[in-house]
Amino acid sequence: MVTHTTVVRAVRGRSEQLGQCLHTLQEPMQHMVGCLGFAVTRVPGDPASWQLQGCWQSDAALHEFFVAPRLQQVFDQAIRHCLLASVEC
Repeated sequence: MVTHTTVVRAVRGRSEQLGQCLHTLQEPMQHMVGCLGFAVTRVPGDPASWQLQGCWQSDAALHEFFVAPRLQQVFDQAIRHCLLASVEC
């Protein structure tokens, strides 16, 4: 089993829009082969930051998550709409 956590910080005043964008990942990622669990949550005490947490059966399954077209689309959209201040993996 492999876990990962990514923290995504919104540009000032854009946290709600970023959260909506990131939440579109939750259901599709949970249905990926090798996914044992995936959640998008706000970071406690930091309303501008969101956390992506995943649990995967293997390193290969985690790699498939990182190259998934849906993940790329969501981050492309967040960048195009100037929602992202930073991403920390």
